[in-house]
Amino acid sequence: MSASRVWLRQAKYDLVAARYLAQQDAHHFYCQTAAKCLQVVEKSVKAIAAELTDRRIVTITIGFDHDIDRYITAIIRAPHRPAKTVPHYIVETLHHNRSEVKAIMRLAPHRPEDRNKLPRNTEYPFHDVHGILIAPADTGVFQKAEIDTHVKTASIVFDQAQALISIAEREPR
Repeated sequence: MSASRVWLRQAKYDLVAARYLAQQDAHHFYCQTAAKCLQVVEKSVKAIAAELTDRRIVTITIGFDHDIDRYITAIIRAPHRPAKTVPHYIVETLHHNRSEVKAIMRLAPHRPEDRNKLPRNTEYPFHDVHGILIAPADTGVFQKAEIDTHVKTASIVFDQAQALISIAEREPR
């Protein structure tokens, strides 16, 4: 199985989990839903990058970090994307949803420079605007509307990745 298909398969089940958690409509699951959306976006973008790398359209070494902005930049700048083709639609999707993708990706846990200013994330305690340490699952940390937007964006990015890879599999390498 190709690397792109493996990344996409994992993204699919992360999306299933995100949708399930979102349907529970319970505030203490919002951080887990956001975390799964983050994983869907990350793995879908990596699936696209893997497919384009396999086809020698871009040269990207895919890692296990959360920093996908460099992959998105490489995908957007990739040559050979005539209008009304799947690669064109993927570029348009990533470009159009880039601010929401960035909002989701900012929620990835990372080590801050100042341990007294732990940033909002989906997994670890962090400091609120008053400097109080809180948990991501606490009431009010994530809002339903925000989670719904994350699930929608994750679904769009996944669908585009799936379309590209499905079409690419039918074409000769």
